[in-house]
Amino acid sequence: MTRLSSLLLLPLLTTSSSLAQLTIANPKHLDVPQERAKVLLTETCRVVAKEFHVRNFSDIEYPLTLVLGEQDEGYGIDKQGKITLYLRQWSEMKFVVWATRVAIQSLVNREREDRLAKEILRRTDRTLPVSKNALRGHDGFPRSASPTGVGTDCISAVRDEPCSPKGVARNQR
Repeated sequence: MTRLSSLLLLPLLTTSSSLAQLTIANPKHLDVPQERAKVLLTETCRVVAKEFHVRNFSDIEYPLTLVLGEQDEGYGIDKQGKITLYLRQWSEMKFVVWATRVAIQSLVNREREDRLAKEILRRTDRTLPVSKNALRGHDGFPRSASPTGVGTDCISAVRDEPCSPKGVARNQR
């Protein structure tokens, strides 16, 4: 075999051996192309990995159980992290859309999700006006009042800056 033909054959060998793990529960014996579904799941992981610059698509590959014949469509993740997709009947488009959502969701682990939530809360607190009551510390003791004593709300209090008197503008960031 020439070097060129062995290089062309390599993607075929790696594709077939690295198909995503898909289990299909089909109690109503509905039509479903099992091999195509496995390839669709694998390609979903590859495309999502490429889109989000994940170096190794297998980092977001996940085992999936597909249950056909269910009235309510969607997916669920149990306490052990097992993912189940429920469809009324086989639909490539629905399968790929749901599989894509799960692949994207798998990019964010619990630690990153918590970090993002804290960042969102921090940014929101910096953006919204804060009432004097909200300026109480976690210990329940009130923080010192605004040096100017003006108004009941002051966004600058979030940034540890004194409030401006009403009608006096401060430099915006």
